[in-house]
Amino acid sequence: VKLSNMSLHTSSGDVTVTDRKTDTGVPIKQMFVPKGRKNRPGGANPCTYITIHETGNKATGADAEAHGAYVCGDSAEASRVSWHYTVDDDSIVQHIPDEERAYHAGDGANGPGNAKNAASLVRLLMKEHGIQAANIKQHHDWSGKDCPHTIRHTSGAWAAFLALCNGEPVDAQLSAAVDKLAAKGLINSPDYW
Repeated sequence: VKLSNMSLHTSSGDVTVTDRKTDTGVPIKQMFVPKGRKNRPGGANPCTYITIHETGNKATGADAEAHGAYVCGDSAEASRVSWHYTVDDDSIVQHIPDEERAYHAGDGANGPGNAKNAASLVRLLMKEHGIQAANIKQHHDWSGKDCPHTIRHTSGAWAAFLALCNGEPVDAQLSAAVDKLAAKGLINSPDYW
């Protein structure tokens, strides 16, 4: 079944299911921050880097669509916070078009993180935009913030993540890192990961 640009209405806004999918078959939904909001700055994004973040939000119901509702809301606009995608255990929601800039790296409106990000679906973005693995960055690389916290504090997790982004097979080190993330309650489906 092809779900091409089908709109679903939720209490948090409109969600569009596109025909764009990752290599694991996960469809990319769209819940865009409305144009004109202060946290959708516009401007060109050359799609040079992919920046990885972690919300650390373990609350019940804190899935990708809930984060979409947040980034489309007044609080995120007032704080001028935005990002391109939210990924949870089974879905991906896009909030800002790839070719537009977002406020997410903490290095200012014109900093290299905000100006050049196309923010797990990383392999898809690498393929679509020709982004090399060397340009996959942690939020920490741009602003010094300890983010993504769990990956940064789990031995071998960043290297294992980068290996997956390059299409390398899962290895024992990665499995151990996934087990640690599951033990901390940050992922619910370790077998999927």
